[in-house]
Amino acid sequence: MTELFNDFVAVVFDGNQSRAADALGVDKSTVSRIAKGSRAITPAVALRIEEVSDRRYRKEAFVWPEGD
Repeated sequence: MTELFNDFVAVVFDGNQSRAADALGVDKSTVSRIAKGSRAITPAVALRIEEVSDRRYRKEAFVWPEGD
């Protein structure tokens, strides 16, 4: 999931974690922790990822990743 989240930030926000945090409605520290794998993605954040990426990144991939 960390790799997919980092891909989302790279593709949608050119790697800018501050812009990603603003769009997701969370603190930059939250984005940093998710990117490092030390914090899980909540269903609410997964839904925002889907919305801001115009459904390119589906919420299910973050909340119910395959293989878990």
